[in-house]
Amino acid sequence: MDPNSSGRGVRQFKTYLLHRLEKDEKDTQRRLASTDAKEIQRFYEHYCKKYLEEGLQTRKPDEMARYYQIASVLYDVLKTVTPDKPNSEYDQYAKGVEKEKASFSHYNILPLNISGPTQPVMEIPEIKAAVALLRKINNLPTPRPDTTNGPQGIDDGPIVRDLLDWLWQTFGFQKGNVENQKEHLILLLANIDMRGSGNVHQGERQNH
Repeated sequence: MDPNSSGRGVRQFKTYLLHRLEKDEKDTQRRLASTDAKEIQRFYEHYCKKYLEEGLQTRKPDEMARYYQIASVLYDVLKTVTPDKPNSEYDQYAKGVEKEKASFSHYNILPLNISGPTQPVMEIPEIKAAVALLRKINNLPTPRPDTTNGPQGIDDGPIVRDLLDWLWQTFGFQKGNVENQKEHLILLLANIDMRGSGNVHQGERQNH
């Protein structure tokens, strides 16, 4: 067809053809979007089952941290392709994923709040004593839920495992700073405990 043709019939045909192409393109996009959403849903289910549920007790914490991070990204993609289709099933599951992802956050030395097998370093008596000391918060008031501060519990309440979590939720400290200070404080308390025990043993040896 000559694009420069100006006849009435030619112009009508060109206009009809353009409208038809635009309509077909929109219909194709809708079908692809629907197919993409279903494919991502299936892949999200498969990924979570294979990498998050199976072998949880045997995988290393840093490995699980990567898997949970990827699952979180997949859910963000799923929400992007289905913005007008709320799915309570996926939302609830993703909420649990986010909660567990926080448990598998990267750490420097101490794997605090890690699901799965207990790491050997956490079995050191002085470390266990320091962790237990920080978790004596029964008499403190429960912080108000704040969804902007981090992961919430199943009942939408704040997750408070110890004194540092309580300070974070109550006063809004940065989560990363709290985790670093928590590890530092536990190591400091454990070191003081070890030194005290060493001095006691040394004194006992001198008395003998």
